[in-house]
Amino acid sequence: NAWQRLGTMSPEEAMQNYINIVNELYPTWSAGGSS
Repeated sequence: NAWQRLGTMSPEEAMQNYINIVNELYPTWSAGGSS
């Protein structure tokens, strides 16, 4: 599955990396959040 393709990265790390990427690509995706 997707997690296994990431090797030793934990699901938590992967999710944080995903959020970081989305924040860079779509700065307004979390509008209404802390931004």
